[in-house]
Formats: sequence, structure tokens, C-alpha cells
Amino acid sequence: METLQGQFSGYGSTASVVARTLDKLGLKEPLEHWSDETIDRVVNAFTDEKFPTVIALNKIDHADADKNISKIAKMQDPKSIVLCSAISEVFLRKLAKQSYIRCKCRGCLFSIVSWIKSIKSSTENVPRL
Repeated sequence: METLQGQFSGYGSTASVVARTLDKLGLKEPLEHWSDETIDRVVNAFTDEKFPTVIALNKIDHADADKNISKIAKMQDPKSIVLCSAISEVFLRKLAKQSYIRCKCRGCLFSIVSWIKSIKSSTENVPRL
């Protein structure tokens, strides 16, 4: 494992990342006997472990979005998919600006901290897009 850690150290790897990679592959043969195919599998597994891919699907508020989401979710790991909507972000910002919610906005990441006003009792004042 030290050999692989040394090889992957330029990518900011840690021993635990290398260990998880090897555990997932379940390799039994020693490093000295690895074929080119095995090396390719190890490198691919390492990059998947160290640099996971996240697929951002935007415009999920469109009418036909559910069909596209389903199609992509069948081809990709659903855990790697993040559903996005710029119009939803605008709506959340308007809610925060008008003090309906308190949120932490970091780039495109929203974390709603609390509801401030009761939207149920005053829906006529809810911002419209």
C-alpha cells in the first residue's frame, strides 16, 4: 500500500483513500503480479474514490424534467445526481429578502435556517416569480 500511496500522493491522496480503493476492488494478488488491466482498474477506482463525479441537472422546474431525470438516473448512480433550478434559487432569495425565511447562502448552496413568518397565514404576500 505504501507504494501506491507514494504513486498517488501527487493527487493529494491519503492512506485511507488508497485503502478504501483497494478494499472496494477486493484484489488478492500482490502488486508485483498486477496486469495492465488490473492497473487500469486500480487507477479508475482511485479517481472515482478521490474525485467523485456529481451531475448537476438544471431546469428541473420545467414540465418535462421528470422524464429526463428518470432517463439519466437509469444511466448514472442516482446518488451522484443533484437536482438544480435557478428559478428556485431566485425564489429562495426573494423569500429571504422579504424575511419569510432565514438562510445561509454560499454560492449556489442554500441552507434554510428557519421560517420567520407563517406563510400559511399570509400567502397573499408570498413573492411571485
